[in-house]
This record gives sequence, structure tokens and C-alpha cells, in this order.
Amino acid sequence: MEFIILNKERRFFFKAIKNATKNGQFFTAVFTKKDGTDRKISGRRGVGMYAKGVGLSYNPDEKNNLIVAESSLLRKNNRRKIVGLPPVRPYRTIKVDNLKSITIKGRTYKFE
Repeated sequence: MEFIILNKERRFFFKAIKNATKNGQFFTAVFTKKDGTDRKISGRRGVGMYAKGVGLSYNPDEKNNLIVAESSLLRKNNRRKIVGLPPVRPYRTIKVDNLKSITIKGRTYKFE
């Protein structure tokens, strides 16, 4: 099922995205990176693994940012742990203002 959301509604949709993904729900997002290229990421929120315990120096909610643990890097860290290598930081920041689409629980939301 696919839904289209207008740009002006994107900030209002931010809370809905956070609520739908808060319990470790996997999702896929397509967004534009800072350098202008598009990126597709699969991940989940609410992961505490590989965190240093320091926290962020800003509040991501105020800037409409989603902090995501990228699932491919979480798997990679499990393999690195077995071999004895240090972990890779799996956390990525997605700016909701740059989202093109997000798929949660089989539903795709496209932003235009």
C-alpha cells in the first residue's frame, strides 16, 4: 500500500514516523544526503548496542532528525566481534526534511 504526503505535511508526519518505529521496528528509508546524492537505508530505532553512553550534543527531535541503527552495520559488527576487530559505528542521522520515501510495516509513504 502506498501513500503520498505533501512536503508541507512532512514535519507533522515526523511524530508518526517516530511512534511507528520506536519499538525497534525495522524500516527502509530513501533520502537525499548532504552532498546531494540519494541513499537507501534499512535500519531501526531504539538500539542501544555499540553506544558509548555519552549521548548527543543536541536534541534530534528539535531538528527533525531520526537517529537510526543501520541493520547492515549491526550484522557487520557481529562478524567483526567474532574475529576480534573493533566495532563500526552503526548509527546514522536521517533528516526528515530530506526524506523521499519510507516503508514501515509494508506501507510506503512517499513525500512530494
